Amino acid sequence: MLILMMILSTMTITTQNKEGSPLSVKIPTPISSPLQILKECSPLKETTSEQVLHHHRSSFSSPFNYNPSQNSSMSFSGRSYGSRTQSMYGGAGGQGTRISTSQQGSPYASLRGFNLADGLDLHTSRNEKATMQNLNDRLASYMQNVQSLEKRNAELEQKIRDWYESHSVVFRDHSDFLEKVKDLRDQIEYLSMCNTKTVLDIDNSKLVAEDFRIKYETERNLRTAVEADTTCIRSVLDQMVLTRSDLEQKYEDLKEELAMLEKNHEEEMALAREQTSQVNVSVDAAPSADLNEALTEVRQYYENVTARNRSDLENWYQNKISTMEEQHDTHNEELQNTKEELKELKSTFQRLQIELQTHHNMASRPSTHPHNHTHRLTKAHACGQSHIMCCYVTSYTKKHIFSFMAL
Repeated sequence: MLILMMILSTMTITTQNKEGSPLSVKIPTPISSPLQILKECSPLKETTSEQVLHHHRSSFSSPFNYNPSQNSSMSFSGRSYGSRTQSMYGGAGGQGTRISTSQQGSPYASLRGFNLADGLDLHTSRNEKATMQNLNDRLASYMQNVQSLEKRNAELEQKIRDWYESHSVVFRDHSDFLEKVKDLRDQIEYLSMCNTKTVLDIDNSKLVAEDFRIKYETERNLRTAVEADTTCIRSVLDQMVLTRSDLEQKYEDLKEELAMLEKNHEEEMALAREQTSQVNVSVDAAPSADLNEALTEVRQYYENVTARNRSDLENWYQNKISTMEEQHDTHNEELQNTKEELKELKSTFQRLQIELQTHHNMASRPSTHPHNHTHRLTKAHACGQSHIMCCYVTSYTKKHIFSFMAL
């Protein structure tokens, strides 16, 4: 049986065409199994090439890229016939497959005495055998590669184990460094929190400083306005002092004039009494004058003088009274204005006292900027002193006005 297989694997099938010329088909590759040989030799051809390939694929679960069959081509042109012989062999390790073909034929051969169906079956059987041989070679190469890779893998694993055995790994204790790193991280977090708190304190201090700056500007403007009012009040006070001096001088002059007039009137009245009381007895031959008429004339004269003086004094008195009343009305208006200003200054003084008390309370608290608080308190105290001075000047002016009105 084995001899038959070897013979069949190397045999050359020779047939004749219709013209009697020999047509040979050579099987170049060995057959993989006796079952295939029997099937190829069987005239019934029960198994097709597709069934053989499916049986071979199911027997080996390994993927291969191959071209199942490149059918030979037969060309019939006129009376010519040609046959193409194919040989397939696998490359090294089954990595490549090449199919070589050779063509034989006689262009003028006759087709007499040749069965075309038998030729096609023979050609198909040859292709299937070549394909199966190629697949077997590739499978063997694949198995050899797998075995060599497993062997190399085992060698590498052994080398790795030997290396690990020869090189012992030393594990270092980093607990001290980790503790230091943790401490440094805690310090960084604490410093970050302190930095954030400092930034917030700086922002709050800036806001507080801005508020105090606005208050300082307001107080400075108020102080400027109060100083301007004080200057105006001082000028009014100077004018009132000068007016008072003039009025006092006039009052003294009028008193002296009144005393002089009263003295002159008394002297004249005394003189008149003396003249009326004296009795002169004289004997004159001339006709005697009427004493009663003379006394009447004298009385009439002095009465006229007295009436004239009285009318002059009454006119002067009325003029002075009207002038004093006008001045009194003017002074009353100024007094009312001064009272209103005094009320405003009192309210301002009370407000400044409240703010001063607030500043004192703020100064009593612990602060990071004592110099700024001292400066603010000094400014507030200066403003309060200026307002107190204004109030004192107003009260002094009011006192002098009342004293002048009493006069």
